[in-house]
Amino acid sequence: MAQQAQQLPKVSIQKFGGSCLVNAASFQKIADILNMYREDHEIIAVASALNGVTDRLIKLAESAKKPNLCDQILAEIESRHFAIADEIFAADDAENYYIAVENYVEKRFEEIENTLSEIQEFGMKPYYLDSVVSNGEKLSTFMLSSYLQYKGFETQFYTGEELIITDDNFYNALPLFKEIQYRVDNKLKPLILDPQVELIFCVTGFIGRNMVGNTTTLGRGGSDFTATILAHAVYDTEAASEIKVIFWKDVDGILATDPKYVKGARLVPKMSYDEAKELAFFGAKILHPKCLAAIEKKGIPVEIRNFDKPQSKIFSQIGPDTDEGTIKGISMLPAVQMISVNSGALVEIPGVLARIFQTVADAGVSVSMVSQSSSEVNTTFIVGDKDGPKAVTALKEDPFFKLYFDVTSDPVAVVAVVGKAIPNSSIKARIYKALGDAKINSIAVAQSSDGMNISLVIKRDQLKDAVTKIYEEFKI
Repeated sequence: MAQQAQQLPKVSIQKFGGSCLVNAASFQKIADILNMYREDHEIIAVASALNGVTDRLIKLAESAKKPNLCDQILAEIESRHFAIADEIFAADDAENYYIAVENYVEKRFEEIENTLSEIQEFGMKPYYLDSVVSNGEKLSTFMLSSYLQYKGFETQFYTGEELIITDDNFYNALPLFKEIQYRVDNKLKPLILDPQVELIFCVTGFIGRNMVGNTTTLGRGGSDFTATILAHAVYDTEAASEIKVIFWKDVDGILATDPKYVKGARLVPKMSYDEAKELAFFGAKILHPKCLAAIEKKGIPVEIRNFDKPQSKIFSQIGPDTDEGTIKGISMLPAVQMISVNSGALVEIPGVLARIFQTVADAGVSVSMVSQSSSEVNTTFIVGDKDGPKAVTALKEDPFFKLYFDVTSDPVAVVAVVGKAIPNSSIKARIYKALGDAKINSIAVAQSSDGMNISLVIKRDQLKDAVTKIYEEFKI
């Protein structure tokens, strides 16, 4: 990209998921998209593993002591990648690129087999699992980088370990931004700013490394997280005049609610970081909230676009601001457990709530919503459906709760209504009116401190009616 001296370029971080990496047509579409943007942007392309490969790699690591099963899984993974390589490098002039991919696959498989041998000898350790699982993104991103080279792009391939430094929380690591900035400043910034260089930076999503060099993974939504982590770092290195992140998905953007409940649910064209995080936390699976946490303080915009419609003007934009409106969307947790902890005897004893959640946390259970009386006599909270029995057992087996409290669990659903107008009492009145008209009673209610979200616990079999009635009330 030609630039004037001292003029900072625009940088676009483009994330391609597994649904974008399926055959020759999809790889060509990625090349077309990058070609469309590179006219006025420096591009960092982040890729996920091929669909299903991460799960197979987890199974592989867990089956390390079953050599026959390991051989079967390795053969499946190898077949998946070579089937695509055979397709995208079918032409005679692509032979060298095919050989490069073939050699890289062989190298990765050797490393996987070495790690499996260590698991067999020493047992499963967290860093072993992350090491094995990281190969999905390495294989797919190297193949994408090679394909782009074949198509005439100059690319630079980076594994996550080269750029993303994290804490030691294997499976769900968090970024250490100071250390990441140092690497981006030294490895990417000089190339981004060099007007003689036209590179596509191809970076593996989902993976990083801790300070001592062990591979880590970033948990659910980890490849999307990689994209926003890099955007954060590029911003801090002052390597760009503008930065944006584009997530290429198999949908047009974020819908106001799940079309399974409301047919023809409209797309939300613009929303704030807070609105998007609330919708994502309560069931919208398009984007994980932590991805936005990495960039919201920097004001870096995010676009969610349809991979099959790259030039469409219909997409969702997430940024610091939002357009005016009453309700931005309705999200839901359709199958959760409501845990209730009740006692009339300990009103004067402080710290009951802290003890409840410490007990639940020690059982490995996450809480998504809390509703409590001011006296701590009654505490109600929501956990995942599978975590309900674990939470109840942990509380009932604790001597303190066993003696003084009743602990119950009920299958419920949660409807979360999101929008900056929620604090308005007339808006809340309309929400309750919509539910009342459908003869739906809320079992428990919680509102976020910023007023962006009001969550209502209802019976599971009333979920569809609740979502439909609220949607119709506000004509979202």
